[in-house]
Amino acid sequence: MKILIHSFFSQLKRFTLYRKLVLSFMTLLAVFSLLIVTMLYTLFSHVMHQEYKYMAKNSLVSADSVLLNSYDKLSGVINEVLSLNNLSVFFLRDEADRANEANIFLELRRLKNLYPYIEKISLINLSGNRYLGTDGASDQVDDSIVEHYEQSGAGGLVSFRRTIPEKIRLTNSPCTEVTTFVFFPSGQYRDSAIVLDLKDSYFIDLLNPAALQPLDQIFLVTNESVLIGRTDLPEIDWRPILEGIEEDNFRIMDIENTRCAVTAKQACIPGWKMVRLMPMAGSGILTRKFSLQLGAALFIFLLAVLYGIWLMIRRIYAPVKTMVREQVDGYDTGTVDEIGVICEELVKRSYEIEKLNSRLTHSQPLFNGSWVKSQLLGDMETAKRVEKLALEQGMRAPESPYKCAVVLAVDRYQTYNSTVDVGERGLHDFAVSNILSELLGGRILGVLIRMDEQKLACMVACPAGSIDDEILDALKLFQKNFYEFFKYSVSIGLGIPAAAPEDMAVSYRQACSALNYRFYRGTGSLNPYVREWETKRSAYPVKEEREILEAILLQDSKALEKAVNGFRQSLGTPEETRIKGYMERCINSLVSGLAARSVIVEHQDIHGEVFGTDTEKELADVFAQWCETMMKRCGEEQKKDRPGEGNPIAFAQNYIQENYSRADLSVEYLARLVDLSPAYFGKQFYSTLRVSCSDYIADVRLENAAKLLRETSLPVQEISERVGVGSINYFYRLFKKKYGETPVNYRKKQTKQNF
Repeated sequence: MKILIHSFFSQLKRFTLYRKLVLSFMTLLAVFSLLIVTMLYTLFSHVMHQEYKYMAKNSLVSADSVLLNSYDKLSGVINEVLSLNNLSVFFLRDEADRANEANIFLELRRLKNLYPYIEKISLINLSGNRYLGTDGASDQVDDSIVEHYEQSGAGGLVSFRRTIPEKIRLTNSPCTEVTTFVFFPSGQYRDSAIVLDLKDSYFIDLLNPAALQPLDQIFLVTNESVLIGRTDLPEIDWRPILEGIEEDNFRIMDIENTRCAVTAKQACIPGWKMVRLMPMAGSGILTRKFSLQLGAALFIFLLAVLYGIWLMIRRIYAPVKTMVREQVDGYDTGTVDEIGVICEELVKRSYEIEKLNSRLTHSQPLFNGSWVKSQLLGDMETAKRVEKLALEQGMRAPESPYKCAVVLAVDRYQTYNSTVDVGERGLHDFAVSNILSELLGGRILGVLIRMDEQKLACMVACPAGSIDDEILDALKLFQKNFYEFFKYSVSIGLGIPAAAPEDMAVSYRQACSALNYRFYRGTGSLNPYVREWETKRSAYPVKEEREILEAILLQDSKALEKAVNGFRQSLGTPEETRIKGYMERCINSLVSGLAARSVIVEHQDIHGEVFGTDTEKELADVFAQWCETMMKRCGEEQKKDRPGEGNPIAFAQNYIQENYSRADLSVEYLARLVDLSPAYFGKQFYSTLRVSCSDYIADVRLENAAKLLRETSLPVQEISERVGVGSINYFYRLFKKKYGETPVNYRKKQTKQNF
């Protein structure tokens, strides 16, 4: 270094004044540029910090208001629990009353189903040390709830994080560690508690409604310093952030090489805090790492300027001969080596490209999708058009002497479908197709495609003309792997192998038909198509199932008994497994139909109860018992919804009397109100009142129209609209048919009589 400095100043002495000035100017320019960049960096950092401080504080204020609304909603849930019937029996008695607790249990389950963010609702009798919740009952109480009761006393709402002890945790309870809100009532329920265990996902979705980045979210901190967020970041030391939280508490932290604005605030819920973590978008250079990199870059820039000055000095005073020698000798080394490295890299890449091409040729991506679908649907023109296009690209369609259609369907598809995001559906199908392709290997001719909302289909090669054990074993392994990963079973139907391309549509229809065998062979079954089964298979009695549902909704015991007998008779005498499968399907359909009408029927193991019967009488008793249970639950819900009215015909009659002026009042409209089909509702209406529903509506409208004609001077057109008859001509025709004269003559006649 000493030699370099001495050499520099010795060369500087030889500069002329002009050259010294140029050198000084360039040095000052480099230093000035460095200062300007430093000042801009400091100003930019300050502005960005203030902006993100304002944004973070505002987002916390907004989140606090959302949390306050949710807090009020929880208070409303507690009020609903307090309004339940016979609650005092549980809170005030020290001994258990199982019959009353069973009713309270059903009400708690109903409330829990209304609020999906609640994991569990519990009632606690502190004096009797008894517990009743949506997961069951127990004679022991969590000690943490007793401690909070002793600290806060009656008449307060407290929140905390708790781990449910194993000694009181029920076997089927999903709750181990939850965020808990406990209300200790005052007055007559002083020694009691209402406990709401909430799902962490509720707070996460509440405070972070959008799918944010892991470093862009609001964390909720309970009074036990438990962090609830969409993504856990354990490497962050939260203690200095949570200590001494103030309104203007704001910090800049470097997290995962990203500079983040971190601010905290006391939440509206006592003892809770909120922490806002916000990446400073567009300011990645503000991190400590990037600051060091920027400083290093500026230092290198300054060295480069000085090096340029040094080169300029050399060029000015170096002899021309030296410059020529540098040009000749300085740039002719290493060129051949560089070309050799490039050639080796090209050879290596060409080998990888050749391997990739061979894999693509084997998978034949052009023959997935539309080609497979056209083959299965019998659209040979589209299939030939795709094959012609592929031939132009140097590819041939996969061939096999015999081809078999395979159709797959996920059992309980509606529940399974809700677990797969719409945006990930394509990736999900692609992953399933790859798994199936790996298991079947070269046997698969067309990759899995989605034929409709519920079914997936593919083509499999069968060289021997029959479905061999290798294909069946691969499909069974696929069912096993799918169930282990997704926890849902898959039923599979296989058609008869087809030799001609035009027979693939027949094989596909056979596979779809074989897939329906799962309804009486059980879920998760592998069903090859059998021709004999088609001749013996009886159709499912959809009409009789609808009659059972309508009898349950109408609370008609005789109609229910008749519909159940009709359903059993319509099944005929097929195999025992088919009868059980159809009855299980009917019970599931009835439970779903009642659930759509807000009537929840508890059902745990319908399949086990139905298929666990040994005789035909036991099966009939199980089916009848389920129908009676559903009818009882429906009656309970109807009494809650319309106190004093258990008859839908009486409800419809009162509704017509009060709403005859509605222009859309019709048989179909009333049938929708009482959850019955129009035909069945009209039949029941006529059998009860001995007049059709449409005639009854017309009579009520005309009676009110006659009253308006007698008591008012309103125009006939306005009276027609008031009673719900829009057309004046139609009103005249109805009125004359009932009273034998026009509305105008009727008014004149009534006026003369009154006079």
